[in-house]
Parts: sequence; C-alpha cells; structure tokens
Amino acid sequence: MSCPLDSKRLEEICADAAKPVLQATEYDGEKSAEINQTVIYGVLNALNKESQSYKWVVSSTLVQKLPDDHPSRGVHAAHAACWNVDKDGMTTIKESGQAIDVILSIMWISI
Repeated sequence: MSCPLDSKRLEEICADAAKPVLQATEYDGEKSAEINQTVIYGVLNALNKESQSYKWVVSSTLVQKLPDDHPSRGVHAAHAACWNVDKDGMTTIKESGQAIDVILSIMWISI
C-alpha cells in the first residue's frame, strides 16, 4: 500500500523531527534512548495531526558515523506504536548529519 501522505510531506515530517539530532557533532550513547524517544514522538505527533484515519508505527535507529577504517559504530534502536493489525504499509527514510544518521521506519495501518 502506498503511504497515505505525500512522500515529500512525509520526508518533511521526518527531517523536522530529526533536525536536533542531525546538528550534533558527536554521538553520545548515554543520550541515545532520550534522543530516539524525542524523534519518534515528534514523527508520531505530526503524523497523527496529518491523518487520524490511520494508526502509525515509527521505528528510529541512530547510527554513529565513523571513519571507514574504524572497527565499530554506536547504534541504538527504539520503537513506538499506535496501531491496529488489520492493514499496513511501510517506508524507510534516512536523514544524515555530521556525526549521526537517523533511520526512520514508518508503518501505517488503516482504521
């Protein structure tokens, strides 16, 4: 199923929610759970304002950017949902900053 919102509008919502994270100059693993929660609920709140005909599920993964020769990356994933399991669709949007990439998976379920 295609997204009930225009893809450009969906990208705007994700960019707005991720903007504070993308301005970071370094990855802080101790704040990653709080950051993910802020991004997820920013997207969920905006989606609910756009369409109440759907339930929304948003997953956010923060990926620390490091040089290619670095042996590991900091990653923290989180999920939040408002849903009913009848019908769904999904898309993934990546927002990139200097120190962190934010990968948002958005699912919609028709009410």
